[in-house]
Amino acid sequence: MTTEQLAPSDHPAKAVILLHGLLNPSSAMWVLQRRFRNQGYRTLICGYRSFFQSIEQIAAKTILRCQQFHDALPDDCELSIVGHSLGAILTRYLLQQRNFPKLRRVVLITPPNQGSHVARRMGKVCKPFLPVVEELADSPDSFVNRMSQQMPVETGVIASAPDYLIDASCTHISSETDFTTLPGPHGIVIFRKSVFEETLHFLEQGRFSRQKES
Repeated sequence: MTTEQLAPSDHPAKAVILLHGLLNPSSAMWVLQRRFRNQGYRTLICGYRSFFQSIEQIAAKTILRCQQFHDALPDDCELSIVGHSLGAILTRYLLQQRNFPKLRRVVLITPPNQGSHVARRMGKVCKPFLPVVEELADSPDSFVNRMSQQMPVETGVIASAPDYLIDASCTHISSETDFTTLPGPHGIVIFRKSVFEETLHFLEQGRFSRQKES
């Protein structure tokens, strides 16, 4: 079941949708949500279940939640989307399937945009219960590598170091607006203050500040 957390704000001009990574609960985005709320953003954590579903199946439910959130925003509200890991791939897929007129910018955090070597090795083993893993492989014919790399809005990409799941070179997409690498392991980098600060900077300025400290 998709879980959402909609937080009201006294500043309706800004809103952000947060999409977590593979096998993470919605609560993994609570720290980011709180930080965005403190900056005056309306927030939606769009949760999903990872097991027994493909990217397309997960996205089919996620699209509806995102559309409802988008349509409920004031006409002058600027929407952003932040996706972590699989959430970044879902973000790209959503934007290929649906138009969000209020969307302004996107940040993809540790995204397997060109796949993951770990997913390639584990894909067949995980396929019976986690078919999405095989879709995230760095193989040329994997689902993620067949996706269009074009984004409809300005898009920033944040890689992490060390990241033992995704090579930094595989986080890029051809249409990215800006790119930076920040310290922290793949799974917990979203909790670091520097990642939030860089994400916020891109959403509001259209570029990263190049801050390198954790």
